[in-house]
Amino acid sequence: MNVVHILGFQSKGDVFYEEEFSQLGNTYVATADGTYGTEGFVTDVLQAEEVQFDYMYSCGPTPMLKALSDCYADQKLYISLEERMGCGVGACFACVCHVVGDESGTSYRKVCTDGPVFSVGEVVL
Repeated sequence: MNVVHILGFQSKGDVFYEEEFSQLGNTYVATADGTYGTEGFVTDVLQAEEVQFDYMYSCGPTPMLKALSDCYADQKLYISLEERMGCGVGACFACVCHVVGDESGTSYRKVCTDGPVFSVGEVVL
């Protein structure tokens, strides 16, 4: 299995765990300001390096997850959502996200009990 890590940060000073990830497989770093690695975002590294994958697992801020979901909607992409979880057991509904394709807006998933990992296209970002 070929494991590739792509880490995204705002600036060189924010980079962490690069060495640890490098010990596990090929590792690329992107910084938004270009002070280290590829200038830009995780999606820029994927395109510039023409990274091939069978499965992609991603965590991070919602705008990044949305960008990945938009670029790789037809791939096996799994995203881990970072939502506030009031109770952690599904009772308070603080962490709900809407389901893709539900025009009524009444279907949702609870990040704490149904996730936090979802397939691309399953939930609205």
